[in-house]
Amino acid sequence: MTDSPHTPGPATPDPRTITHRTYDAVHSTFDSHAMSVIYGEPGIGRTLLVHKALNTVAGHRVVDLTGHCSPRATLRSLRHALLDQLPPLPRPYTSSRVDPLIIRHLTVAPHMIVCEEPGAYSGAGLKYLRWLWDCGHGHRPAVLLLSGPRIPQELQDSPHLRARIWSWYRIPPLPPGQTPLLLAGLHPLWRDVDPQLITYADAHGLAGRLGLWQRFTSHLVTATEVFQTTAVTRRLIDWALARTLTFPAAGLV
Repeated sequence: MTDSPHTPGPATPDPRTITHRTYDAVHSTFDSHAMSVIYGEPGIGRTLLVHKALNTVAGHRVVDLTGHCSPRATLRSLRHALLDQLPPLPRPYTSSRVDPLIIRHLTVAPHMIVCEEPGAYSGAGLKYLRWLWDCGHGHRPAVLLLSGPRIPQELQDSPHLRARIWSWYRIPPLPPGQTPLLLAGLHPLWRDVDPQLITYADAHGLAGRLGLWQRFTSHLVTATEVFQTTAVTRRLIDWALARTLTFPAAGLV
């Protein structure tokens, strides 16, 4: 991967290209024991695409800190998040005793550490993340940082961490009308749905944002249970849209 934080990539990317480039970014980072950034606007499916790619990496080797750290991750919360993801280590959890064991576990076999919104981490938290990578030497863990579009600016205050970034990949918004090509990956429910209904839902607030489509799909599955049907109709689409969008379009109930 060679993207820089200042290179947005193609203006109208093909959705399959978006998927393949995301998979390539994840796997090349893992294979190279590198530190990379995958970023993009909220709601475009960044986390969904990355976690689908992570499912194709050996599961026990992914240390996913997403949801295990506080939004303002400190050194202490990062350390405890790692301990939650690793096999039980001897107590008491003093840093001088635990940190070498964490490093040993992360380097005995290839691992990937996944962090969400590192720009919100404390300075000590970012230094600890950098230290984990540096201490691995020839067997260092790969590190994948997932974030919003301001991550290049947010890491300006951490030049030593920023200098270790091997690749930057921006996930662009899905082009209009291209949503159906990726929906099958969300849920088998979409395989036989009328494409016009998909276009209708996209035009009424989902706007190609995979994060919204994922939530909408969950509500649509619930709708099939509520209305006791397996057929996706306009009525079910409207029902699910009204529960997905904060400000649903007029007429949706």
